[in-house]
Amino acid sequence: PTGKNHRTPSLSFLPWIGWITGGISLGIYFSFHTLIPFPFLISIVLLCEIWITGGIHWEGLTDTFDALLSHKDKEECLRILKDPHAGVRGLLALLTFLTLRYVGLYLSLQISPTVLLKAPVIARAGTFLMAFIFPPLSFRNSIFSTTSNNCFMSIASSERKSFLL
Repeated sequence: PTGKNHRTPSLSFLPWIGWITGGISLGIYFSFHTLIPFPFLISIVLLCEIWITGGIHWEGLTDTFDALLSHKDKEECLRILKDPHAGVRGLLALLTFLTLRYVGLYLSLQISPTVLLKAPVIARAGTFLMAFIFPPLSFRNSIFSTTSNNCFMSIASSERKSFLL
């Protein structure tokens, strides 16, 4: 963003991106739900969701947990965030979240397959709405100040700044 405006026109496309990714996942589900055993189908849907988005959110999750659980100072945490390699703590966090996502899909798809469409739309629409409801952080006077030596605050600050770009 430029100037004081933290809302870019691209934010308005987030719900549409949710419709597209959710529609593809729902299409995969309905195309194969009579051909493939249910647990394996969920794995395919989950892998396709990761492939569609490029796994960018999962990579961010892995890097964040690597840095947060390192118990290092701010500079070391930022170095860990920039490192392209995944550490054990990040991989354990990734495995945990993927397992929870699998179980969530397993349970919710038994109730209604449309969750594959609704969840991505709601998640991205929520991000869109939050950008208009909440003002941007003032980094100088906030707990996310870049002068903090706390690893958690440094990560939160860097994640918030990248969201605003």
